[in-house]
Amino acid sequence: MNFELMKAKFPPITIEIGDRFRYYEVLDISGAKGDYEPFTLFIAERALNTLENYADFLNDYKME
Repeated sequence: MNFELMKAKFPPITIEIGDRFRYYEVLDISGAKGDYEPFTLFIAERALNTLENYADFLNDYKME
C-alpha cells in the first residue's frame, strides 16, 4: 500500500500494531460493502499521525 501512496505523491504511512484490527475492519467494509469512506479516513488519519511523528522526531533531533 505504501508503494501505491508514494506513486500518487503521498507519504508512506505507519500502521501501529494497535491499529491493525481497525485497518482490517475498514478494509473489509471497503471490499464487502463498497463503502470506501472509512478506509480513506483511516489512511488519512494514519498519514497525519505518521507526519506528526516525523515532525516530533525532527524537533527532538534539532534540540540536541
